[in-house]
This record gives sequence, structure tokens and C-alpha cells, in this order.
Amino acid sequence: MESQELENLLQRLHDGTISTSELKKLQTWDQQLLAEGDDLSSLLSDLEHEQVKTRLWEVVSEKIPDRDPGEHTDNKIINMRLFWAAAVGLAVIGGWLLWQQRAEKVEGKDLVPKSLSERYHNDVAPGGDRAILTLDNGTTIDLTSAQNGTLDVSSGAVAQKEKQGELTYYARPIKPGVHTYHLVTTPRGGQYRLTLSDGTIVWLNAASSLRYPVVFAGPTRHVELTGEAYFEVKPDELKPFIVKTAASQVKVLGTAFNLNTYADEPDQRITLVHGSVEISRDNARQRLKPGEQAQINNAGQIHVMAASDIESVTAWKEGSFVFRDSPIGPLLRQLARWYNINITIEQPVTQKFTVDISRTESLSQVLQLLEMTGGVHFTIDGSNVGVQP
Repeated sequence: MESQELENLLQRLHDGTISTSELKKLQTWDQQLLAEGDDLSSLLSDLEHEQVKTRLWEVVSEKIPDRDPGEHTDNKIINMRLFWAAAVGLAVIGGWLLWQQRAEKVEGKDLVPKSLSERYHNDVAPGGDRAILTLDNGTTIDLTSAQNGTLDVSSGAVAQKEKQGELTYYARPIKPGVHTYHLVTTPRGGQYRLTLSDGTIVWLNAASSLRYPVVFAGPTRHVELTGEAYFEVKPDELKPFIVKTAASQVKVLGTAFNLNTYADEPDQRITLVHGSVEISRDNARQRLKPGEQAQINNAGQIHVMAASDIESVTAWKEGSFVFRDSPIGPLLRQLARWYNINITIEQPVTQKFTVDISRTESLSQVLQLLEMTGGVHFTIDGSNVGVQP
């Protein structure tokens, strides 16, 4: 594609008059650049760098609805779901320009920035619905490859994989004193949804596990969680639902809430969407109201506050990464678990991020969009990812 043709396409994209065929041409060109990164420098040599950069961010800003006019603009918003089709053709341009400007400022060093093809090797596919079911007798079943239908007929319940791929339990009469437990474990790069025998629905995030009785006998409904899960608890005033974690115990009646207990996070977080929960740790107890979040630190202290953005907490369940004015650490930890990658921060990154990115995108596509902020750059070599400003 010639420089003038690219300039014309960028102008029509900015004006909102670009056609579907022209947009497809930009996307095709983007894919060619990934394969032929060495040609990028010569192609853009005649373009005004600041003009193209300005146009990039104008397009980004105009594609975001309902933006608060008073919102800080230092952190560029990237809403992948709304305008990925438009941004994909521009991500490489913006990333290259930012790298070029950064390289030009370093005296006595190589002034030629590395192209995406040089920095991105062996792209990583996104995670998906993957989990292992461990029965009471130790038998394991790969829920990803298991055929639909009955997986286990334990005392008191039938475990069945449904057409949608989720695991559902159907209760049956049980003998007194019989307690059968199952365990569902998701790997890094996995997630899974299951419906317990009482009708409670659980979404397990990556690198998580849930241990539960196939039938809830007795005065309470106890489950044990590691990692992260979103619960929609079936109301039952006579049988409180209790989630036990390494740091706390959460007691509910009928509630929707998110519980993040990852060991590599600085604290455990319980975010209440609706209903009511009571959190206990040792002798301390706190009750949450809808829209509140409890944070439990390593010392066992419980701090309750208003949840600043519930959407960002529960977005993983809806298939997105959503962050609002967040440092890079929490974002990278989510990417590491979902893409099953090892991340090395080669130099500190101070940029904060406000992003909305689909979890169905490949790792390189997500990182390209993050690079558009200008505050971070990545290298990919299979499961190893390097990070620097």
C-alpha cells in the first residue's frame, strides 16, 4: 500500500466515511506488516508522525460512548469490543511510531525500533472452557473432552455435562450420613461453569478450584474455594450457603458476589453485587451491602469500602478484561493466568491503564492494543513475555 493511499484511508476512517472493503484493506495490510515487519519503516517514512498519532487517538476517543467530559485523559481508553475492527489496522502504525520516537531520544544507541515481527514470536491463543472433575473415589474426568451426558451417578446426585458444556448436578434422595464430595479444578488458561445440586450457579476463573458435596445435607451448604469464582446462590433461608477460603469464611442466603482469593494477589476481595453476605475471619465479622467490597489483608484485617467499579471486578465472567485507572500489576496477573504465560517486568512501568478488551483475542492482539497507550511495550517468545516502558 502506498503512503498516499494509507493517508487517504486514515482520513476516511477519522471522518467516519470508510467503507467495509476499505476497512478490510487496512486489516489485511496490518496482517502483512506482522509478517513483513522490515518493510514498515520505508512505508511510513513520508508520513507526518505526529499527524498520524493524533489521528489514531482521535479515532480511539470518538469510538467510546458515554465518556465523562471531566475524566482525566492521561490514560487512553481502549475499548476492544466496540471498535476492534477499526483499531486493528492502526495498532501496528501507532506502536511503531511510539517505538521510533522512543528510540530517537536515546543518544548513542540503535535508532531503529524493533518491528512487531521482531518482538512477537509464537503467539499465544486465549484460554477457554477447560476443567478437571475429580470424583469422591479419586477418579478424574477431563470436562473439556468428555462427551455430553451423565458423567457420574453418586449417592444423592447425578452429575451431567450439558449441551452448552457446563456441569450440572441433579439431586436424588440420599441415605442419612452419606457425604460425597466432588472437586472441579481449572488450569491456567481455563474457566468453567457449573450448577450445584441446590441450583446455585458458579463460574470458576482460571487457576481455581471448588470442592463441594454432590448433595447439601444438614443445616448449611458448605463449599471450599481457591482462586476466583462468581456465585449466584440459590436462596434458602433455612440453609445458609458458606464459602470457605484460606483467608475467610463467607456466609450468604441468596446472593450474587465475586470472590477473589488468588495467592499472588495482595489481598482477598469479596465484592457483593446484590443480596447480603457476612464475612468472618477469626473473631472479626463484617456484613456487606450491595455495591460494597471487603478486602482482607495478610494480617487478617477486614476493610469494607464502596466497590468503585463492579463491572471491572466481574468482567472476566462476561468474557472481558476491564480495568479503570489501574497499575499494570493487576492487569499482567490476569493476563498471565488467562494465557498461561510467564511475565518478566524488565523495567518498571508507571503508566496506569483504562481498558476494555475481549478475552477471546490472542495475546498479541491484546498487547498491541495496550501498546497504543504509549506507556508500555512487550516482547513475546511463546509463553515468555517481557515488559518495559
